[in-house]
Amino acid sequence: MISSYLDDLQLALEVQEPQTRWMIIHVFGLCAKLNQELATAVIDKAKEYIKENAGTCLTSATTIYLGDIGALSSREAKKVFPILENLLKTASLNEID
Repeated sequence: MISSYLDDLQLALEVQEPQTRWMIIHVFGLCAKLNQELATAVIDKAKEYIKENAGTCLTSATTIYLGDIGALSSREAKKVFPILENLLKTASLNEID
C-alpha cells in the first residue's frame, strides 16, 4: 500500500530528527521488493546515517534496511555487505544486538 509513495517519502529522509528518519529508512527496506529502484536509490543516505551515530534506533533501522536491500539480489548484496561489515567493525557496544 505504501511502496508507490516512496518518492514522496524521500524528503522525510532529510529531516533532522532521528525518529522520523529511522522509520522512513525502515519503510524503504520493507518496500524493497515492491519498488526496488527507489528503495535502492537511498543507499548513500544509509551510509550517512551510519556515520552520524545518532543512536541505536537509527543505526538498527539502517542495518535492517541494508539487509533488505542485500536480499534483493547478489548484485545488491555485493553493494551492501561491505557497508554492513564496516558497521560491525565500528559500532559502539550498545549498537550491537
